[in-house]
Amino acid sequence: MRPDWVVVINRRDRPGRYEAFRQRWAAATGGADYDIAAAVIDDDPAVGCWMSHLAVLGEPGLPGSLLVLEDDAVFSPAVSLDLPDPPSGWRLLRLGGRMRQPGLPAPGPWQPVGNIQHTHAYVARHPGELHQLVARRSTRDIGAALALGVPGHYRLTPATVGQAAGISDIDGAVRGRDQYWEGP
Repeated sequence: MRPDWVVVINRRDRPGRYEAFRQRWAAATGGADYDIAAAVIDDDPAVGCWMSHLAVLGEPGLPGSLLVLEDDAVFSPAVSLDLPDPPSGWRLLRLGGRMRQPGLPAPGPWQPVGNIQHTHAYVARHPGELHQLVARRSTRDIGAALALGVPGHYRLTPATVGQAAGISDIDGAVRGRDQYWEGP
């Protein structure tokens, strides 16, 4: 399965971060095409993140599957846009993220998600439908909104996309190295 469209969310006030992403992406994919979505800037960074993802998912006329990346995504040597076939009925595929509560174990590379943190890389099937589902959530945490109550939610194991070392836009935490979060 190959996503129909790829978009990276970038804060326009961080051109160095985008340039680093562009170089990592070119090295990992041979320069595959993608579009750039401007991140929403808000006094509360978590709300800005929420609004950025909602804006991407709510874009009119999106194709059947959309790969959403944040500009701090890093790629393992195993990354590929040709993903293993997902389980039937999938709606959301995470390519990385920290499992806070795994789902029931399943054979194969796609593991059901109970609760997962991080939104740096996922494939949404029928993004407009997912947008409507997520927009109704009472939380303003996009990671929690995507993790809770989305049927057909899976994570690729092992993760092929992580987050780059650096300072978190959300809470200012410092990641001293690239993170792939293979365990709960």
